[in-house]
Amino acid sequence: MKTKGQNLMLDKSSSSFTATLPFANAKADTSITGSRYRVSYARTPSDVLAAQRLRYKVFAEELGAHLDTRVAEHDIDHYDASCEHLIVREICSD
Repeated sequence: MKTKGQNLMLDKSSSSFTATLPFANAKADTSITGSRYRVSYARTPSDVLAAQRLRYKVFAEELGAHLDTRVAEHDIDHYDASCEHLIVREICSD
């Protein structure tokens, strides 16, 4: 991983990638919580990786899309370097 301030991107020359968030500090405390869902910006590399895993499950596994990605079971593309990731999580009730 690289330091904060750099972009999330896939190094197409190898199977490695870097995951950092140029917007993490600006959006660190931004979230909206309703009765059923919580909406927030990805704040950590693990948040972005979780979003990329979900995208893979939906597009590749459920919809059958062929994704050209070097990171197994992750949908990583060139848009990740410049996009903010908005995450919607269902709030589980007991």
